Amino acid sequence: MTTPVNIETLTAADVAATMTPPKASNVGDARFDPMGNPAIAKPGRFDPARLRLSQAFEAGATNKTSTITAHKPDRHNWFMCHHNPDYHFQTLVLDIKADRETYLVEPELREELALELTPKLIVPCITRQHNIFLWPVSLPDSTGRVNTWTQSAMEAVQKAMCSWIRLVANMEAGGYDVYQPRVELDPPKWPNITLEEMLEKAFKHHLIDSLEHPRILALLGEV
Repeated sequence: MTTPVNIETLTAADVAATMTPPKASNVGDARFDPMGNPAIAKPGRFDPARLRLSQAFEAGATNKTSTITAHKPDRHNWFMCHHNPDYHFQTLVLDIKADRETYLVEPELREELALELTPKLIVPCITRQHNIFLWPVSLPDSTGRVNTWTQSAMEAVQKAMCSWIRLVANMEAGGYDVYQPRVELDPPKWPNITLEEMLEKAFKHHLIDSLEHPRILALLGEV
């Protein structure tokens, strides 16, 4: 006796389906790039991971330096002098008081311009707003005489190397009054900048490098 066998009827579509290679699971998936590698999703504008404050962030700290100029301290600003004496240096400058401008002078020109030059101590200073300036402090003249303005300025530098101060001219006394804060203030955060870089920023356009410099020609009455 023959046992009946059930035979499934296959359609043409069924046969075609068995001959088509399976589709890769990541093809057409936005999570993968055309090469099949996982794609990196672009963070949204308000992605908290992008906006979260970095652990390394320190409020108030900055390495940015704005314009640096050479001038006396403003009487309304608290400031400190650089604590490292190696950043203070003596030199001869051309001091144009009428325009409140100070010029560095190339060493080879100092002898010829000696009568026009003034000895100064250049001291880097920083304000509580993180602005740096160079304070040209007058030094005793060639005779060694020290006036009250020079003496009080040098004393102020010593105090400002370790404390915030304000410097106010006292015309009646002929010197500077130094004011110190009533409360202890945090020390300044000096940016990572060398003395040479400070000088370049402050005196890039205030350097006498030739006897043909307009300032020298004006002093000689040639312009």
